[in-house]
Amino acid sequence: MPEFKSVSFINPLFHTSVTIEDDFKIHELVSALEILNDEDPTLNLNYNQSTGQISLDLMGNLQSEIIDNMLKERFGLEAFFSDPIIIHKETPIDIGKGACFFDRVSQVEFQIQPLPLGSGLQYESKASTDYLFPKYQKQISKLVEMYCKQGLYGWEITDALITLTNGYSDSVTSDSSHYNVAVPIALMRAIKQAGMKLEEPMIKYEITTPNDRFGAVLSALSSLGIDYDKIVNLNDYTIIPGNAPLSSMLDLPTTITRLTGGNGSVIKKPNGYQLKTSGELIRKQVIGRDPRNEVLFLMDMNSSLEHLDRPPRRK
Repeated sequence: MPEFKSVSFINPLFHTSVTIEDDFKIHELVSALEILNDEDPTLNLNYNQSTGQISLDLMGNLQSEIIDNMLKERFGLEAFFSDPIIIHKETPIDIGKGACFFDRVSQVEFQIQPLPLGSGLQYESKASTDYLFPKYQKQISKLVEMYCKQGLYGWEITDALITLTNGYSDSVTSDSSHYNVAVPIALMRAIKQAGMKLEEPMIKYEITTPNDRFGAVLSALSSLGIDYDKIVNLNDYTIIPGNAPLSSMLDLPTTITRLTGGNGSVIKKPNGYQLKTSGELIRKQVIGRDPRNEVLFLMDMNSSLEHLDRPPRRK
């Protein structure tokens, strides 16, 4: 059972869009960002030619400033970065099923189901190669991986098992272009039926504070909704360790510096993802073709509704 996992050991925490004032320079901007992305693939550069949307994934504001300076100094370009949003992930709430037929001759059926936290995205096929030929099954696997990068709310899908439960191809009339349409539509139908919930990034932290500012720091953690673990006293200093959602940690370094007069410190590192239990639903704009709206998706794919959902002719 294959797992779709990133090879990077660095996981960006923020997502931002990039624009340029002069529309005629957008291709120069994309070319420059492609060079920077080759140097650092964790940027996850996305560019939609039809809409001009450009987006990057970053570790924080400092990295956006570095990229901004690189664009100016190396390429003579001045770009604008949107306010970054925290990168979330999606996982199914329940089991969902979705199917799509294309021109009576090509068919796929999917099931998506939740897996335990930390399982990643897994895929398996139970479709017989007697009815769905291996070359199409290989194509379907790649399409599933691609379209799971942007789920119901625009985020990458994780901690889920996606199963190709059934499918059909005709030796004469089926074509790879059929599955380019049918797979994302059937997959999104399964995703919508399952429903999706968000996972948010967690941060493992360690605060060091002078003992005389310990009470103020603890009060600040409480007001920010940040939990902490067993506290350790070391002579004149106290160490407060813990694990908290990134969303609650954004202002913590500034707060600690202010409360301790610069004598305290915060060490932070990413610590995986956990289910988001509070706050607003965070959405990300989908880059590229979007199967959530089937009519618009079919138009983008130079197809139409008349090709869909007529039962295939069996041999």
